[in-house]
Amino acid sequence: MSNKGRARRPRRWIAGAAAAGGLLFLLLFLPSLVAEAPSEQPPTAQSSRGDQPRFRSRPDLNVPSVRVDVAARGTASGYVFLAPKSDGPMIVDNQGNLVWYREGKTSNFRAQRFKGRRVLTWWEAPAGKRGRPTYVIANRHYKTIRRFKAGNGYGGDLHEFLLLPNGHAMITAYYAVNRDLRRFGGRRDGVVLDSIAQEIDVKTGRVVWEWHSLDHVPLRESYNRLAEHPRAPYDYFHINSIAPTPDGNVLISGRDTWTVYKVNRRTGKIIWRLGGKRSDFKLRKDVRFAWQHDAILEGPNRLTLFDNSDAPPAREPFRGHSRGLVLRLEWGRRTAALRNQFLQPERVLAPSQGNLQSLRNGNYFAGWGSQPYCSEFSRRGKVLFDARFEASSSTYRCFRMPWVGRPTERPAIASEARSRGVVKAWASWNGDTRVATWRLLAGPSANALTPVGSSPRTGFETAVTARTRGQFVAMEGLARSGKVLGRTAVTAVGEQRR
Repeated sequence: MSNKGRARRPRRWIAGAAAAGGLLFLLLFLPSLVAEAPSEQPPTAQSSRGDQPRFRSRPDLNVPSVRVDVAARGTASGYVFLAPKSDGPMIVDNQGNLVWYREGKTSNFRAQRFKGRRVLTWWEAPAGKRGRPTYVIANRHYKTIRRFKAGNGYGGDLHEFLLLPNGHAMITAYYAVNRDLRRFGGRRDGVVLDSIAQEIDVKTGRVVWEWHSLDHVPLRESYNRLAEHPRAPYDYFHINSIAPTPDGNVLISGRDTWTVYKVNRRTGKIIWRLGGKRSDFKLRKDVRFAWQHDAILEGPNRLTLFDNSDAPPAREPFRGHSRGLVLRLEWGRRTAALRNQFLQPERVLAPSQGNLQSLRNGNYFAGWGSQPYCSEFSRRGKVLFDARFEASSSTYRCFRMPWVGRPTERPAIASEARSRGVVKAWASWNGDTRVATWRLLAGPSANALTPVGSSPRTGFETAVTARTRGQFVAMEGLARSGKVLGRTAVTAVGEQRR
């Protein structure tokens, strides 16, 4: 049976079943809260935000701080991308300094390529209770150029948003389906979550490929338990990553079956299973994984994934820590061998979320999901960078990626008068990656400003102090060549403008 372009209509709206249990409503409208499990609890390792940065030029930005515990050395080029679910997407540099921030409930934030150009992408929660989640593509000016939703009436899920070279996107969705669960200790009129993978033409919104877990994976493969509430849906599969394989098929990760599936793109049938109860490969003891995320087949023999080894609700962990895994598939003997593993310095155990990114220079970058860390490793496992974000919620994935931001809004400025004719001014430009130096201009009027001081860029916000009798000031952002890239509004000393 072919799954290509199948226009299957939703069999049951989750929102429509809200009267049977509030959780069903949440699964459609607040997937960021239940994406990993209905009873997920905030990780105890996360702390308060008492030390979050404050910016004189942008006091409106309520941004989590990022603390670097292992200073970057030998890392790949690029910035760090993360999206604490209750705070918004953000880009930071190797020192933990903010580069760009946007408020909003988002997830799965990263840089990708769309039509040959570098763009930003993220999943966005609906603004109202009746909306559906949206997938967003923004250009280097941070302007939205595409917005689309899951096809065939489904509510798109945060777990995957992967742009393909042909202008399509791979996304995930969940849908509640009636199913007899008596043999599993549930109700005759039970509810199961069907995990859905879609490939969508971004330009038209048309579904060109669709796959349903319930069509190919039986409930008995699951390691997850039925929820305590009899009306709560059974999340037996929990799709959390989709990726094309080098030979044109599809790799799908099912967290709750502990299995990575290679799927025939034409027929939807499973070609092979790695892990779980029906593995086609023998897994050595050091390879066995559980509750995994982010499975990617990088070649015919190499596969990467994030091994959580734990999952909510609280239960005995499969292993004492989570890890990033690089596996070697040995086809002759049908075994999977450990090529490398990466451990966060504090050996954290992440009950949910997480990812492992292979970098172009051979390094690996890991996001630790429900634990507020991101780390970079050499190919031999040496920790080259480790940072912790002080957010009020977890980030689904973390990435390191190259990015050049060119915001169209003007830079922001704040200033104050000091004693003996000294003026101090602060400038920032949300999203800029090119300014190397900030130059302070001052004068007796808004039309008569001259340079009075400068300072190399010191992070998101840079301060310049100078002696001047001028009552009006502005700041200019300069490139390394000295070219003026942007200029703030002219303000009277003591004012703040953006």
